[in-house]
Amino acid sequence: ALAVMVFGAFAVQAHRRAGLAALLEVGFVPAAMVLALLAAAAGSFEAALEGRLVAGLYLGFCILVALGALALLVFWGSFPWQGGAALQRQTMAEMIEVAHPLFTVGFLRYLSQNAPLLILGLAVALEEAGVFSVAHRLAMVLSLVLTAVNTAMLPRFAIAAKAEDWPGLERQARRAALLLLALGAPMLLGLAAFAPAILGLMGADFAAGGPFLWIMLLGQAVNLATATGGAVLSMAGYERALRRNAVISTLACLACAALLIPFFGGIGASIAIAVALGLQSVLAVVVVRRRMGLNLIPALPALQGRGAP
Repeated sequence: ALAVMVFGAFAVQAHRRAGLAALLEVGFVPAAMVLALLAAAAGSFEAALEGRLVAGLYLGFCILVALGALALLVFWGSFPWQGGAALQRQTMAEMIEVAHPLFTVGFLRYLSQNAPLLILGLAVALEEAGVFSVAHRLAMVLSLVLTAVNTAMLPRFAIAAKAEDWPGLERQARRAALLLLALGAPMLLGLAAFAPAILGLMGADFAAGGPFLWIMLLGQAVNLATATGGAVLSMAGYERALRRNAVISTLACLACAALLIPFFGGIGASIAIAVALGLQSVLAVVVVRRRMGLNLIPALPALQGRGAP
């Protein structure tokens, strides 16, 4: 159900309706949970505690939303406010050819973000793993900024790449990078400055996770500065290059986790996460520069681009 809902969201996003796409992709899930909890509280509180009623309402609501998203995708062309543009028809083979490497990228990102925690839980005391888990979740709050900006910019990147407007693509990507820094830097600096105090809100023992958070924020800082590289590659047809970058960064993350966690515990896990966050984005920027002739770093001169080789 969630997969269909997300698929429909990206179809809407292709029509440059970022708000509706974000609502379909992430807005309905929290709404479903709130409705389920309210319904459970109004009905049987004991059943709500057991989770059965909440789980049933959540699943049913997700199925309904998935059906709505599917209908939106199928009948989009008949909506008068759509503007008359029809969805570009693609064969299933073409869709699989693009989706397969992107699925691998998504899986490897999930693996690199969760494997260090699993290894840490096996190698050290569960208390330290718990502190690291909270610090990791706090560091990943910055991903909200990345998601928001990329949701708005991906259709623009795709249109520019389709038209082979490489200077325009470079200009938009550099502006998106500046926007990411403007939105993310204050949040990053605030988390870094008050890391022990923020973690301490979870309990006195969690304040010891400040060094974990600082290390992962370094990775997020690199990620913020170079995050548009992956989006440009995916929209310009370089899915396989994006997959290769994901393989390299995931292997580097796993190597750091396996070598460092047994000796340094949470510090080693934090380094592994930071490597995963920063390396893939840096590799994407390098590939964009070499293959497309685009410079996505705002502090460096623009290259105007030569497009695909």
